Amino acid sequence: MSNIKLVILMCCAAALIGSVGCGSKDSSSDSTPSNYTLTLLDSDVVWAVNGGIDQIYNDNLAGQPVSNSHNISAMCPLGGFVVITGATGYTINTGITTVSLTYAMSGCKITKTSSSGTSVSLTLTGSVAHVGSFNSSTNFKSVNYQSSSLTMTGTAHRTGYNDATVNNANCSYSGASTSSGTSSTVSGSVCGNATVSWTN
Repeated sequence: MSNIKLVILMCCAAALIGSVGCGSKDSSSDSTPSNYTLTLLDSDVVWAVNGGIDQIYNDNLAGQPVSNSHNISAMCPLGGFVVITGATGYTINTGITTVSLTYAMSGCKITKTSSSGTSVSLTLTGSVAHVGSFNSSTNFKSVNYQSSSLTMTGTAHRTGYNDATVNNANCSYSGASTSSGTSSTVSGSVCGNATVSWTN
């Protein structure tokens, strides 16, 4: 028996008892999911909270008459409650909407999902101030989101990462979203951590 045939037979015999592969990829070399870093998790939380507030606004105030004394009780997108108070305005010449609102949330459930498969599901309790201006037609936006005590619990999912648990109780929160033309920037800080930001 040639040396080559002997090596092949030994390889395949070893594969049968599970010690090595024979002509296949060793399972130990398969890529494994990474763990979220704090910075990445904060980025996903900021993305979700800012987007969740925008969704609550769109569900309850977009297209409605402006007022200096809004007082709206509503369901959150996926359950829980929110009371929206404050003022909105609109300038006809510029098409700019202004907001100075507070969202008092109780068990308010939101989910934000991207086309790449990133998904963050949160339950929010606490009050968030939503202040700024925007014009959807021109993609202009300059809006801030602030809270001195916000509880954020839930999960974050990204392709290639182990799911992360979000469990922030009574934390400070600050967020911002700005855009002009085709460029947009999102930033924020969760629980006093370093500010995270990115530009699309």
